[in-house]
Amino acid sequence: MEVIESNINMYSGNIAFEDREFFVDSFISKQGTNSILPILLEEQPATWQILSNELMHSDSKTNVLDVGTGSGFWAIMIKSTFPNYEVYALDKNEKAIKVAKQNAMQNNANINFLLTNYKTDNYQKNFFDYIILTPPYHIYPPVVEQHIPFFARGGYDGQTEFKSQLSIASYHLKDGGKILFNMMCLGSDTRPNYCEYIPAIFNKTIEIKYYNIFPKIESSLFLDNVYPGCFQKFKDDLVKQFPYIYYTCGILKKSNYTNIVEGNRSVDFSSRTWKDRFALHQEINKF
Repeated sequence: MEVIESNINMYSGNIAFEDREFFVDSFISKQGTNSILPILLEEQPATWQILSNELMHSDSKTNVLDVGTGSGFWAIMIKSTFPNYEVYALDKNEKAIKVAKQNAMQNNANINFLLTNYKTDNYQKNFFDYIILTPPYHIYPPVVEQHIPFFARGGYDGQTEFKSQLSIASYHLKDGGKILFNMMCLGSDTRPNYCEYIPAIFNKTIEIKYYNIFPKIESSLFLDNVYPGCFQKFKDDLVKQFPYIYYTCGILKKSNYTNIVEGNRSVDFSSRTWKDRFALHQEINKF
């Protein structure tokens, strides 16, 4: 297994990755809701390392959409790797679009940027071969989503927005097309819980292939480190229902049948661990 070492962390504002350079807001800048989210090894780079082969396409005409582009990482990596692809990227954050355009320019990537909320009428039906969905919050099981601490579920509309994005992406995705995602998720001892409810949200028969970026962790250990000395009843109830937490990336693919498999990744990201995620979530809590 190839070992990927990196000093990319949440306090890095200028990132170098695979001969590309990106500007972001590090957590130390504390710029609030207009911040350009940091690039973390286990998020964008790990997902790219594991899933980039999924982006290889045999047709000459290939359309790709990066939803919530942020720094433009995914759009830039795809366009510079597959220059014949037509790459679109959108974000509702005006600063994100500005920074993403600057990052694209310095990396010589020609990308179609759009400042907007993600809506059905942004693009044609069945237009994209690939859609990248990596929102800065996690989708929770319906039975607990309203009991998750406010800031951990993406605010008032975080859960609704991600579900909406999945539904809209289903509209824009070609038959046989793929959605690439990065997600932390509650789960059982066998697999992340999104394997149960994403097919219903997607409203199509789909294949899910996911990869564990980190080994699964006991929910109690994660929660006690992120919320020490508080939310005890919430933590106790949650652990009973969902004893493990997963950190994953993967693909959703339109298909004629539903199939869920765990993939075997060929890269090791041992320079980042769950302890780094504890620190990240403790920083997020300060907001």
